[in-house]
Amino acid sequence: MISPMLVNNCIGWVLYGFLIRNYWIAVPNIIGFFTALYYTMIGMMFASNKQVKTMLLLLYSGLFLAFIGATISFITLADTIPYGEKGPSPPQSLLLGSVTVVNLICFYMSPLSTLYRVIASRNSISFSWRLSLSSFLNGLMWAIYGSFIGDLFVAIPNGAGVILAGLQLICIWVFPSSEEGSRLPGVHDSDSEDMVV
Repeated sequence: MISPMLVNNCIGWVLYGFLIRNYWIAVPNIIGFFTALYYTMIGMMFASNKQVKTMLLLLYSGLFLAFIGATISFITLADTIPYGEKGPSPPQSLLLGSVTVVNLICFYMSPLSTLYRVIASRNSISFSWRLSLSSFLNGLMWAIYGSFIGDLFVAIPNGAGVILAGLQLICIWVFPSSEEGSRLPGVHDSDSEDMVV
């Protein structure tokens, strides 16, 4: 269920970008937020009731976590710790940065929920090579940018995302996608209830 995780990831980065006054982080993620929200709504139209409930649970829990972190960072900590000329105080960016990193790692790990199935069936049909490649390139660019500006909250989790997306690309290369392999007994018993939307 990658679409709700992408929504959560983008809103976390929007809030973090505004907190640290880095609009190069905030603005692209505003666009990403609305795009991911659109994908999530389209995905819900074609999903089973169980999948819709799972998508909504992921969406609401991630948004709740991001907004609680933002509320504490912007309001509570702002009252007790002065906001510096160059940006937020360390506790503010630490809290919201940590929440955003959790959402980002969940986003990068969400396609890996079928990793066992891919290895057991020796078939990567549940991985999208386009999504894996775009996640790899996206993570690589953000990791380079984070390193360039010296922001570990941007650099480190995106570096981990490069590794996770690279793992998916390796699985796609080693275990090519085929319809016959997806029908192995005990491998796809759930009638694709875990499909990535």
